[in-house]
Amino acid sequence: MEIDSKLKFITAILVIIATIGGFFAVSNHYQLNIGGTVNNIFNNFQSSDSSQANPPAVPTATLTAPPKPASASDVGSSDQNTATAPPDPPPESTQPTVSFHTPTPPPTPKPTPTIDLPFGVIATNSFTTTGTSQHTYKIVLPETGRLTIAVSNGDTYGVKTLNMNLDDSNGKSVKYASTTSLPSTLYPYIRVDLDAGTYYFVVTRTLYTGTYNVQADFVPF
Repeated sequence: MEIDSKLKFITAILVIIATIGGFFAVSNHYQLNIGGTVNNIFNNFQSSDSSQANPPAVPTATLTAPPKPASASDVGSSDQNTATAPPDPPPESTQPTVSFHTPTPPPTPKPTPTIDLPFGVIATNSFTTTGTSQHTYKIVLPETGRLTIAVSNGDTYGVKTLNMNLDDSNGKSVKYASTTSLPSTLYPYIRVDLDAGTYYFVVTRTLYTGTYNVQADFVPF
């Protein structure tokens, strides 16, 4: 009887030991699982904090200017579109310069015949009702000097009115004089300084007929 009691006691002890050993085995097992779970939660928490501290980079948009339209000269030739620069305009035609030049008129022809008038000589001439009303005297100056032409009436009922004009060899008037009462003595109607050359003294009757006298004098400079 005592042996059975001892066996039961020993068996109870072994059961208790086995139970305690199983408890510790289970406890160690769960401890390991719990520790792994706690480690996972801790790691996840750290990852969450790091993601909040360093949020993911937000993609940025880069703004670029639109491309510049290509000019006609930049566009390359293609099968579908070929742009060529317009041709240069033709150069302006050079028109000949037209100049309007009035030619110098030829010398005025003198009535013929002309009368040579030497210096210091009194020449007498007359106008008649049937003759010419104009006389032309040719005077040649050998050098530069002063020319004086004097005119007078030739008689009591002679010429009273005369127009007197001194022209150069081109027919241009150099000196002009006129009278309506020609005196009976020589009067210097023309006095002018001239260069050497040929001149013409033209006497025109405007009224009455008769004779008149004319004399030319020249003093060189």
